[in-house]
Amino acid sequence: MPATASKYRSPFVSEVLRETDGSIDDCATSSGLMLACDWTLGEFLVRPDGSTWNVLQLREVLRKKLGPDDKVGGLTLHDVSDALRAIDPELPPLPRYGGQTLEKGQSPDGATLRLTFEEWQAKIREGHVGLLCGIPAGVADSKSPLRALTRFDGYSHVIWVGDGGKDDALVKDPLHARRPGYKGERVSWKDLRQYTEAKENGSRAFGSSSAIACALVPVGGETEAARVARKSLATIARLNDKVAGQRAQTQLATEERDAARAEASLAHQAADGLLKQRDAALARVKELEALPAPDCALQVKAERVRVLDLLSGRFDEIVAEIR
Repeated sequence: MPATASKYRSPFVSEVLRETDGSIDDCATSSGLMLACDWTLGEFLVRPDGSTWNVLQLREVLRKKLGPDDKVGGLTLHDVSDALRAIDPELPPLPRYGGQTLEKGQSPDGATLRLTFEEWQAKIREGHVGLLCGIPAGVADSKSPLRALTRFDGYSHVIWVGDGGKDDALVKDPLHARRPGYKGERVSWKDLRQYTEAKENGSRAFGSSSAIACALVPVGGETEAARVARKSLATIARLNDKVAGQRAQTQLATEERDAARAEASLAHQAADGLLKQRDAALARVKELEALPAPDCALQVKAERVRVLDLLSGRFDEIVAEIR
């Protein structure tokens, strides 16, 4: 039975167990690995041949993916994004934002997430998991779980946060060495806020006043099934767009056809009118042609009688008649 987003719990990854190079500065790598497991419901740990990575083994692989030795320490969320995609190239860039300090000297490409603490907190309560950057010493309560791990706690740190509740959230701090029994600790939102808003030399070490230094992903958002579903939806959307375009073209052709038919109908009506006018004219011509010609012989006869009368002496009467 496949894992479900509501029940899946990512494995804890410690940064202090079985270090191969003596360094324990792997908080970003370890926290990022936990987040990748949530993001893929554990599929991130499955090798192409079907075997499963040991999380500490994979932590070392991720660390080496980051490049030369000058990367030791000071890892950023940008590094985490690059490392995760080096293992799984189909993963999208990690949704993240670090601010100037966290992303110093690195390309800001992909670091587009802009969330206030309240917005990020709401998402953690809604089923997302995230990474949170900060300094443990910024937490006022010296007994907070965020401050109980080392004598000096003024260091930059990255922790995994999920399972948000009303007053607190579950934190998996990679500085813990307890594994496999360690499942995380509940930490108050107040402590988490003070942790990420901690200052160095009077200024915030991470993020800004309008956006915290964090990453955020939905649990199960990048499983193979989720990716296939997205691709299917994208294909369906493209096909729907194509069908809609074809329908629009068909509608346009239909409108043009109807307009042409209307013009043809008007032309037929005009032609019918002209034909009727022509037929009426032809009928009148026939009517006129049927009329009898004037009787010229009668007119000539009448004129001759008048002339003869004139010659017979009635000239004066005719003149008087004319006058």
